[in-house]
Amino acid sequence: MLLALSVVVVSCGNGSSPTGSETSAINTDIKNLKLNFHPLQTKYDWKPQYGQSILGYMNRPELSTLVDTRLNIYDLSKLNCFGYNQASVFEKKMFWITFMASIAHAESTLNPNVVYRDLDGTLSSGLLQIDLQSANRHTYAYTGKTYTQKDLYNPDLNLMAGLYIMKHQLEGGMNSDRPDIAGRLFTERSYYWSVLTLKRDLIIRTFTKNALANLSFCFIGQP
Repeated sequence: MLLALSVVVVSCGNGSSPTGSETSAINTDIKNLKLNFHPLQTKYDWKPQYGQSILGYMNRPELSTLVDTRLNIYDLSKLNCFGYNQASVFEKKMFWITFMASIAHAESTLNPNVVYRDLDGTLSSGLLQIDLQSANRHTYAYTGKTYTQKDLYNPDLNLMAGLYIMKHQLEGGMNSDRPDIAGRLFTERSYYWSVLTLKRDLIIRTFTKNALANLSFCFIGQP
């Protein structure tokens, strides 16, 4: 799995906000953010606007879970990212862009129009292979939006639904009914994406071997 991440992460300290000059550098970095996958694995690209969408949605207060939650150290060790919990807010957002891109590659090979019909007839669609019922269940209380099947082929809306699903995974389920997955990236029993179960290593290989070379904060505190 050949994945390259072209970005220079600007460190702003532990959770601090960037200065004016740092904001300018960050904007430049995000504009130039490119995730390039080997053409033998996919003919589709992770487009810069996908990362911009994720950054925009992560500014929503209810999605602060993604950067405020202390992630399980065992999961971080599998990604060789021991420094995540001490990273700045921006660095954590860079982590999440990379992580969500890795999920998208595993689920759809980055094809925003792909659809999979499950045995029960459920259609999982778009970048993150999200079904209509799940999209509405995880997002409506926060957005008031009712998704249509067509919406799931919109990368921006598909990623938004995915972030809310990930939020609920980190929180231990929508109703805190899955305490076993609170703060977890990888679980014994999947919450939504089967590629995030501990027995699957595609996400780990994609993220670790290729993307982390440019996320230097991950190596802070490495044993």
